[in-house]
Amino acid sequence: MFLDAENSPVRGPSFLFETPRFVKMGTVFWPNYWHPKNTMFYINPDSLLWQLLDMPFIDMFEQESGQLVIDRRRHAAPLHLTLFYAFHPRGDTDLFRFAWLNLDFPFFTMESPSAIAGAYVVDGENPFPDFQNGSDAMVDAIWTKSLHFYAQNFTNLSFGGIEKYFNSLHLKAYNYK
Repeated sequence: MFLDAENSPVRGPSFLFETPRFVKMGTVFWPNYWHPKNTMFYINPDSLLWQLLDMPFIDMFEQESGQLVIDRRRHAAPLHLTLFYAFHPRGDTDLFRFAWLNLDFPFFTMESPSAIAGAYVVDGENPFPDFQNGSDAMVDAIWTKSLHFYAQNFTNLSFGGIEKYFNSLHLKAYNYK
């Protein structure tokens, strides 16, 4: 299991090793906010990345790499390929997913991207509250704290709301900023 330094499990995550999906697949990934139709990383059908990886475009959410559950014995090959991809310091968000896809290794990705836990802040000039995110509310109770939240000079760090993408929503309506 890999948990980034900014992750704060709200319960012991060891149960993830016993889930049927992990037992079957040997790897569990969490989706990131970004989708090829709405991405800041340009991992869309026109990206040269797909030629570089010698694989066709795959229409799925990008990967959050802050928490991973991997059976290292069963998945040594994609871990080594990830290491090869990560040699240059350009980030790691999708490297695991690309290695697993490129080598055709099985993995399970949670059904929807994380929700966003944060606070609704009312601005005197705007009658509608602004949602200030503070943490990714990951499926299975793993939370990723956003350092951006702490830079906002909040004195009360409690969460006042959660915003979530629902799988029933068509991807054309999905937009994360």
